[in-house]
Amino acid sequence: MTFPEEVRMPGYHPWTDVDIVNIERAIKLLLSSERPIILAGGGTIISSAFAELQSIAEMLMIPVVTTFKGKGSFPENHPLSLGPIGMHGHAEANKIMTEVDCVLAIGTRFSDRSVGTFEEFERNLKIIHMDVDPAEIGKNQTTQVAVVGDVKASLRVMIKILLKKALKNLKEMNG
Repeated sequence: MTFPEEVRMPGYHPWTDVDIVNIERAIKLLLSSERPIILAGGGTIISSAFAELQSIAEMLMIPVVTTFKGKGSFPENHPLSLGPIGMHGHAEANKIMTEVDCVLAIGTRFSDRSVGTFEEFERNLKIIHMDVDPAEIGKNQTTQVAVVGDVKASLRVMIKILLKKALKNLKEMNG
């Protein structure tokens, strides 16, 4: 018995291309924010984007909170870690979520277990939603920038763009 080289299953096929245009929009929004935060969900773990998440947080000096399913995606002993949010989260992390002006939401569904009541969460908050599933983008929260694609690949492109911007700035400073 021989098997075909490739098997195509009917049903859902995730988006695999990297959305460079919206990644650049996301960077611009993050850099213009006064109090941004990163919200890492279970998609960060599924994509194994641990190093990429940590790199973005450290490059931009943005604190990180996690959903219950995202717990473990970012080291909780890291100085930028605020721990988990939501009904099973830390009170301090939940309070800080009410004070931020921009959220980079990575691989999360914005369930009521993470954000509580949506009315409390949504105030004038700018949301960048990065997820492999386009059906999750904007489903529970209004999104200003939607980055559809694999989380790890998208974060890698974000890192490359940020490094190019930093290098360009250094060259301009040094004449």
